[in-house]
Amino acid sequence: MSVALLGAGPGTLVLRNMDGESVRLAPEEGESVVVHFWATWCRSCVKELGVLDAEAQRCAEDPVRVLAVNVGDEADEIRAFLADRPISIPILRDAKGKIWRDVAGLGLPANLFWTGDEQRVEVGPLSLADWRRELEGLGCAPPS
Repeated sequence: MSVALLGAGPGTLVLRNMDGESVRLAPEEGESVVVHFWATWCRSCVKELGVLDAEAQRCAEDPVRVLAVNVGDEADEIRAFLADRPISIPILRDAKGKIWRDVAGLGLPANLFWTGDEQRVEVGPLSLADWRRELEGLGCAPPS
């Protein structure tokens, strides 16, 4: 698993959700943002997306926002994929992969952990235990 520290990082990132609405990725005051970059063809991304979605439910009342950013798939491909695998976390699109390349490099899956002025990117799949540790570290309730 490779880790990159971004220091001052990507600044304000804006992507579109599946309805075409703009969504700002930067955290609000006191909030942390987790961004999972994935693609429908990436088996480890898909597996990790399901794990993250289940774990993110614990963060609903906490100051942690979890988002999934699809890299490069067409909207119809994403919708067809989601029809068979309902995901509750917001799905955004990076149709040309520009944000992903700028933030995470070239590996998938990639995860951006963003708190205040600090950003950290991990490339490669995270396990259930990894996700629990990461989300709890950001303030999500531990599993009951």
